[in-house]
Amino acid sequence: MMDHIGRIRGTSQIDKDLERAAGLLKYPGNVWVWDPSVSLAPTATSESQYRAAARALISYNDRLSTGQAVFDRRGDNLMSMLERIASDLGSASAQIDSHILSAPFWLIDTRVDDLFYSTKGQLYGHYIMLRELGRDFAPILRERQLDGVWQQMLDSLREGSQLEPLVVIGGSPDALILPNHLTAQGFYLLRARTQLYEVVNILLK
Repeated sequence: MMDHIGRIRGTSQIDKDLERAAGLLKYPGNVWVWDPSVSLAPTATSESQYRAAARALISYNDRLSTGQAVFDRRGDNLMSMLERIASDLGSASAQIDSHILSAPFWLIDTRVDDLFYSTKGQLYGHYIMLRELGRDFAPILRERQLDGVWQQMLDSLREGSQLEPLVVIGGSPDALILPNHLTAQGFYLLRARTQLYEVVNILLK
C-alpha cells in the first residue's frame, strides 16, 4: 500500500498515514509494559503500537473518502502487491518446513501451536485484505477473466485460516493416528500461493 497503491507511480510522496502504520506494524507482537531486554523503564506495548497503526489506517481511509489521499487502481500495482503476499506465504511455508524437519517428538513440542496459530493469523489477514482488494480491482479482474481464479485463491486462504484442531499436533507428516497439523495448513498455504502466481502470470500477459 505504502510503496505502490497509496502513491502515484512511485515518484510521488509517500502517504504519511500509510508510512506511520507500516512502521508501527513492524513492532514485535510480544512486548508488554515492561521489557527488561530493552529497558528497565516502562515501554510501549505491542497493543498500543498496533492501535496507533489502526488509527493511522482509519485516517488514511477517511482522507481517501474525501479525495485527499491516493488509491491507484492499476494492474501493475495489484501485481506488485500480489507478489509481496506470495513472498510472505513462501516465507511462512519455509518456517513450517524448517519446524517439521527439526521439531522434537510431538509430546514435548512446545512451539508447534505457536507456529500454527501465527500462520493461521497470516492466512486470515491475507484473506480479508485480498477479498477487499478484489472488489477494488474488480474491473481489472473481469477484463482479464480472473474472477474464477481469484475466488479459488480466496477459498484456499479462507479454508486454511479456518482449521481448528482441538489440540495442535506436530507428529510425523505420514502418521496414521497423530498427524502433523502444520502439513495440512501448509497445503492450503501453498495452494493459495500457487493461485496468486497464476493471477500474476495472467496480469503479465
